[in-house]
Amino acid sequence: MRLIFLLVLFALVSCQQPELNKEELFDVPTFFEGEINQVKQNFSSLNKTFLYDNKTDSQVLIKFNAEKELNDFLEIDLNKAAYVGAFKKSEIKLDSSSFLLMYESSQQGVDLKKVEIVFRNKTPQSLKFYFEETNNLYESGKELFYEVNKGFVKSGFQRTKFKDPVKYRIEGIYKS
Repeated sequence: MRLIFLLVLFALVSCQQPELNKEELFDVPTFFEGEINQVKQNFSSLNKTFLYDNKTDSQVLIKFNAEKELNDFLEIDLNKAAYVGAFKKSEIKLDSSSFLLMYESSQQGVDLKKVEIVFRNKTPQSLKFYFEETNNLYESGKELFYEVNKGFVKSGFQRTKFKDPVKYRIEGIYKS
């Protein structure tokens, strides 16, 4: 009995699947950790505008919480296991010092459909993320846009069966 157990154990260990050859994609969390530190050092307030269901509200936040405001961006991880092999990468040269890095996915079950990162002199200047989710009950879309040293826009919609879509937009502009 012990011999059979050892043979089965040996077979399992020797039949491990090889590690997937995955390409390392842009490290979004590390980028935004750095941005949070820069924002804390360089900006003292945030002009924040909300648009929800055709109603607008604006406020100036003094000593705002950069981690909280940028948390949606910080949670995006292109290198997480669920995204392995999901993205097609392409680069488009914009001018002599700028290019656009894009990741696109058409895979079922992947909510992040597109990422666009504009680089100038090999440094990210803006990042845009497009999310889509559709099922039998609802359809939703979300777009997150971030511009270095300027601010962010978070917008989206949700449409449930038999109801009008609900749209929102949140814009944050950094002020010194």
